[in-house]
Amino acid sequence: MRILSLILVLALLTLTAPTRAAVNEVVGDGTAGSCTEDALRDAVKSLNDNNGGTITFNCGGAHTFPLTKQLKFNTANANYTLDGGGLITLDGQSDTRVIYTTPGRYLSLTVRNLSIINGRARDDAPGERAANQGGGIYSGYYNSLTVENVTFINNRAKAERHQYHGGGAIAIDTTSIVAIRDSAFIDNRSPNGGAINNLLSVLTIERSLFQSNVSTSPDPGGGGAIYNDAGKLTIKDSHIFDNTSANLGGGIFTWAHNVNGSYSGPTVIKNTVIDGNSAEHGGGLWKGGYYILKLKNSSVTNNTAIDVGGGISGTGPGKDFKIVNTTFAYNSVTTTGSAGALFSTGGSTIKSVTFAFNTVPNDGASVGGAIHAVATVKNTLFLGNTGGWNGIRGCFGTITNGGHNLQSPGDSCGGGIPIKDAVLNGTLEPARASLTFGQTQVLVPLPGSPAYNAGANCPDIDQRGVTRPQGDACDIGAYEKVGAAPGDVTITFPTDGGTAGTQPTITWTPSAGADTYKIIIKKANGDTVYSTARTPGAANCAATCSLNLAAEDEITLKTGKTYSVKVKARSDFGSRADKVTFTVTG
Repeated sequence: MRILSLILVLALLTLTAPTRAAVNEVVGDGTAGSCTEDALRDAVKSLNDNNGGTITFNCGGAHTFPLTKQLKFNTANANYTLDGGGLITLDGQSDTRVIYTTPGRYLSLTVRNLSIINGRARDDAPGERAANQGGGIYSGYYNSLTVENVTFINNRAKAERHQYHGGGAIAIDTTSIVAIRDSAFIDNRSPNGGAINNLLSVLTIERSLFQSNVSTSPDPGGGGAIYNDAGKLTIKDSHIFDNTSANLGGGIFTWAHNVNGSYSGPTVIKNTVIDGNSAEHGGGLWKGGYYILKLKNSSVTNNTAIDVGGGISGTGPGKDFKIVNTTFAYNSVTTTGSAGALFSTGGSTIKSVTFAFNTVPNDGASVGGAIHAVATVKNTLFLGNTGGWNGIRGCFGTITNGGHNLQSPGDSCGGGIPIKDAVLNGTLEPARASLTFGQTQVLVPLPGSPAYNAGANCPDIDQRGVTRPQGDACDIGAYEKVGAAPGDVTITFPTDGGTAGTQPTITWTPSAGADTYKIIIKKANGDTVYSTARTPGAANCAATCSLNLAAEDEITLKTGKTYSVKVKARSDFGSRADKVTFTVTG
């Protein structure tokens, strides 16, 4: 009986014991010598023993901690912060993972203002949930992770225990919430997700760089930079550069599973540059699963695939992409295949997009220099997309013309789309080296392009965030030229209902912003007797503009006849016109 009473008392004491408060630990006393691995481990232990807290550093300047084993955060419901102040590097010495959070603890870890380099995930015990994933950080299931201003370089994950495992820099386990901001992932490597492997978790990435990361698995995975397996993935204002996959998705691999009849996801990418990536299938990005990936205000450029989808690729089931205000340029398929820029078997909607200078091989079997897809296109231009059996197979598949599109050369994108050269400057702007986060690359139509002022029902902004429309109508493609429609024009001679001689000098008020003036003279029956175009300089525009018919050899009006004259002021932003009727008196 006494033993039972003692057990009950101890249980009550345990239930009523106060929770230890979080602590703040400073590693170092201002000298490099005080900043040792043992000192850092003591600080981590203190936080684990006291319900979390914050670790900062005082090492007398920039300092690297060579680690011999991972830093482990494991207290349930604790909130941890590891802040390097922009001076600290944690080095796994190509021998150990750097940071580990114990699965299932509902803990929160924030890592900020430091570098994580040379991490290796390779020595987890059999049965360990981490399974050699996450060379830099393994974030256990049910935990949350925030990464701010952290650089990950040369981290590796062996991840050999499951065909979809990986995460050279970060592995995110099931049902977690992860936010990554203002960070860089360079030269990390794993079987799936050279930089990040995300499993069934919410992952948001903002203002971050992914460059030269590699996924090594030849089958079935991929994701040179990011591998998203049934998670909710959002990428904003970021750069995905020069990553490589041995299989799917040189930059990004994203997939949704059918879980109890519903699909996870979705994936949303905004204001992001996907450039210079390569894979067997889906050079920049590969998407699978029954959900729609949304790609908006972005650029997909200079990516390559060996066989399908040089830019991006969607293989269903169901609809693949909703793409708005995006530029696809200089993407390519390198061997016999299809879809230099976009492959979509499930169906996609494409609005205000520029497809230019994408290629597939010039052979008898390759198709779709720009797209091989089931897709509806609107306010979209196709220019210089080449390859296939006749060299100009820009499109292949079932393309529905939603109106206000342009194509050149040829009519492979659909007979209802006008064949017109959009006359683009072939240089992507701004240059990649000068891009800041949030900027993307565009191809600018040259003055006089038929893309200008020819769209309808465009998005409220263009790819760069410029308000649409700038003129009378929006522009076709991803780019909206900045300016305004020309000002009003008024014919001052002849006057409406007045008289004039057989070779009058026609005068009108200048139109602000006009590039040219079109002058048309017609008979009363509507037949044109004279038509010409003049620049403001050729029209002698000052206080007024003028056209002297006496100086035009081919035109003499007939006495007693009634004519109309119309002056139309034109620019890339629209037009304004005035018209009068007069009688020739001789």
